[in-house]
Order: sequence, then structure tokens, then C-alpha cells
Amino acid sequence: MYVIRDPALVRNPDIVRKTLERDGNLDALGIQPSAAAGQVPPRGNPRIAAADPPYVVDSARFPAGRKPEDPYQYMTHADCLDKAGTAGQDAGWIKNRFSYCQIDLVWAVDLKCGPRGCQVIGAIGATSVVVGYGKIGPHPENATQRFADFRLVTTILYTQGAFSQPNATMQATIKCAGEYRVDFGIPNDRACYPGKFSTRKATIPEWRVDPNSHFDLLSDGFQPGAEFGEQLAQGVFKFEYEFTPKRDIDLTSVSPEGGLRFDSAFYLRDKQGSIFDRAVPGMSYGKSDPGVAGHAVHIDEARANPDATVPPKQGKRLLGGSPAPGDTLHRLASARSEDSRARAVRNRRVSTNFCDTVKMPPKPPTGGPFDCDEYAFASSYEGSARHEYEGLQYALDYTVRWVNSEQNQEAGRRLFGWQENDRILDLGKDPELDPNDQERFFIPINP
Repeated sequence: MYVIRDPALVRNPDIVRKTLERDGNLDALGIQPSAAAGQVPPRGNPRIAAADPPYVVDSARFPAGRKPEDPYQYMTHADCLDKAGTAGQDAGWIKNRFSYCQIDLVWAVDLKCGPRGCQVIGAIGATSVVVGYGKIGPHPENATQRFADFRLVTTILYTQGAFSQPNATMQATIKCAGEYRVDFGIPNDRACYPGKFSTRKATIPEWRVDPNSHFDLLSDGFQPGAEFGEQLAQGVFKFEYEFTPKRDIDLTSVSPEGGLRFDSAFYLRDKQGSIFDRAVPGMSYGKSDPGVAGHAVHIDEARANPDATVPPKQGKRLLGGSPAPGDTLHRLASARSEDSRARAVRNRRVSTNFCDTVKMPPKPPTGGPFDCDEYAFASSYEGSARHEYEGLQYALDYTVRWVNSEQNQEAGRRLFGWQENDRILDLGKDPELDPNDQERFFIPINP
């Protein structure tokens, strides 16, 4: 069994067929047989691995912080095929937090071996396109359960020998292993598990007639509430493929794993949901966007030359320009706790206090009224009061500038609207979490 993700081979599966017919294996292509199927994927600490490219949403999707008419912007099957190169990586293609896909070329080979070696006497090749759909809100049949859906489209490309017989079958099964980030009374085997739609077994002719399959994953929780925190559950999922060309032969393998996260964050507008977590989320502001132009220019110029910003500090660090580790921001949600609210208020106070001093440059003669615009945001752990909580080395690692009041406030509304919609959580300094698992985001600036 082979599960192949090389986009060149996915687009040209005949190369695989010819190599197998000639050699009986894919060694010449540098491909080894895939891992045999066993139990569910190993449980551990699934890390957030940055997908390539990271996803970025335009802040213009959230005017006045409103929830978009289409909060998901799901991809289509055709979208996934168009991204074959990215969808072939182990992390898949993550269009956004709710939309994920993987493309595999699945190949099974029946060999007859003797003293002089082995020859292929049967083979089957199929393209497997998996599209995943994260969710906002609870499962429609269970008010405390979180869920995600998947659609699998399997295209049979080639059959030979026993695989061409009408009783040859293929079975596709979804498996998931998960864990709760904090123990709040539910066992880990309920963190991520298949629901009603866990497997499909059909004959090869039936797969040809109907290549579409539906799968789902569930995660148990309690009613959202501060006493349980975010009820975070992270899972790793895989698809298992099993071919039965003959009554006494099963050929089984598993695909590379994907990752997702379930939460019941009581302080979000929509308190339950699921997202694909192996990409660092980003939201962009545009310097040519009249709604937020002044704020965008401030961030862009400040990050380009931090030493020229106010308050003055040599070697100032202004984070959030990229998804790279160490260059991201962490959300500080005032609604999460009194501590979060107090820190956000303190961030704002430190910034406005400086704007009220004689060291602050005068307001521009035109373009007002003006606000004291700050970066990093008061609603982030990297805000201007960071040094009061994490050490004096962070003192003055922020920038302030006079920015048109409406543009400044609209930028804040959009940030809040995006974070609510895309489930950006306040986990920035949670001691229970590894730094690589903390919720982080970045803010690119467009022309």
C-alpha cells in the first residue's frame, strides 16, 4: 500500500503505474510503502505547525466588527484541486480556520513472488480528496458537543487483476486521537472521536458510480462557562484505506495526520466551535483602505523603523509582522476574566498617559479629530503595559501616534470582529500550555 502526496505524481498517476509494473515497488521514485493501519493515531501533544502559506483574512470582511453573512468561506472540491501542491503537504491546505483539504494518491498492489522476485498481478490507484469543514456553534443534536464535517471524494483511476473483479472492495475510515488541554472531568477518549459517519465500505464499481463520502468527528464538553475555561480539545485525525481484492487478502494503510481543535470559549460571541489549527491566523489592514488607512500606515512605518517611534527606545521590538515563532501577538480578551480586563485597561492607560505628555508630537493640523493610536494593541499581551507583568525588558516596546479617530476605532472594531468570528482565544500566557500551543496571530499590512 502506498499513500502518495507528491503533487507531480498526483497529477500524473501513470508514472506510478508504470513504475509498479516494471519494478513491483516505488523505490525508483523514492517512495516507501505507507504506514500500516493500526490503532488510532498516537496521542500526544499535537503541535500547531505553520502551514504553507499561512492564511490571512482582509479586515474589510468585518466592517464595524460585524459578523459576516458567510462566516466560513468554505473551499470547494475544485478549490482544493487547484491547490494540489499545498494540499499535498502533511498539514494539508488550510484556506482559513474553517476550511481544510488534503489530496492523496492511494495505491494498492497485489504481488506474486517467487525465487526470481515479485511481479504485479493486480493493482488499484485512486485519488482521495478530503475537504474538512470547521463549525461555529454546537452540534445540532447535542447542545454541549462540538463537531467537524468532512467530505471525501475518491476517484478510481486504474484497476488490474483481482481489483477489477466486481466483488473487490475499498473501505475508508476516519480515526482521531485527542486530548483536553486542561483536565476538567471528561476522559481524553471523548476529546475527538468519530460520530455517526465514521466509515464507508463499498465495491470498486460502487465507488466509481458514487465517489462521495461523508465523515464527522465529535468532541464532548460541558455547557460553556467560566468554571470550565475554554474546554480545549486538540485532535489528530487520519484516514484509513483498506482494499480487499480477494476474500483472504486485506491491504490497509493510513494517510498522514491532520489537526483540529474544539473549544467552548464562554467569552466568545459564538461560544462553541471547531477550527483547523495547524496554521497561524492573520488579519491584514490596508494602507489604501479608507476605513483604516491611518492605523495601517502607523503599524507599517513603526515596524519598519521601531527606533524612530515614540516613546523613544533603542532596540525596540514591535511584534506581529509575520507568523514566525517569536514574532506574533496573543489575544487579551477582556470578557475572559477580571485579570484580562484589568490588563487590557492598563495597556490602554499606559499608552494614553504617554500621549498626554509633552514628549508626544503635536497633532497634525488637518485630518482630525484624532485618537491616541497604539501598537501593539491594548487587547494583546504585547500591549504597552507588558513590562508591568512580564519584566522591565519590555518597557517602552510599543508605539503611539495621532490617527484619525474613526479610522483608529474602526481598526479596533474589525480586529474584535475577526477574533470573535475566527475563534482567536485568550490563551496567551496560560501556564498549562506549551508556548508553541498558545493561541497566536499576526497582522500583515497591505499596500
